[in-house]
Amino acid sequence: MKAQTQKSHQIALSVALISWGMLFATLFLGYAVYRFQMPQWPTAGVRTAPLQWPIISTILVVLSSVSCHLALVHYRTLRSAPFRVYTWISWCLGLAFFVSQFLFWENLSQVGLYTQSGIYASLLHGMTWIHAAHMALAMIGLTTILFLAYRESSMGSRQTLVSHLTTFWHFLGIIWILMFIVLFIL
Repeated sequence: MKAQTQKSHQIALSVALISWGMLFATLFLGYAVYRFQMPQWPTAGVRTAPLQWPIISTILVVLSSVSCHLALVHYRTLRSAPFRVYTWISWCLGLAFFVSQFLFWENLSQVGLYTQSGIYASLLHGMTWIHAAHMALAMIGLTTILFLAYRESSMGSRQTLVSHLTTFWHFLGIIWILMFIVLFIL
């Protein structure tokens, strides 16, 4: 029965990741349609987004993905103390990511890139908001895992939850890195 449940959870995670992947692929495609229709991007007179906060966000996402992976490794080997430490580090880095996103949105406003400022600013806001909403879901999951981490009886019994959340966290990290490249580098 337990193997059947784990298989069902794996299928559910796969379906969810494929669905979210399709959502983000659609966003990237929409961005590409607008981006490559324009002779100049962003259009004349529109400032480009400042890179300071997106770079910081990218560093935070990469570091949090590493710490989340290390938490999973320690969870699988039933080492509760390092599991808790790395889960807390992941949670704090996730929170720092949110702070960096809010500062990025504030920075966009300071340079006149509001959602109503045109397609460039609208896409920047929309894509980063949608990513942040998914990060909020992952943070709720991390908070749940932190709660469970202090219940010794649950150590080892929630491997599917910890593993799936780590996979989701890595997925969001990959999406952010792709967004960084597409929105800020290309």
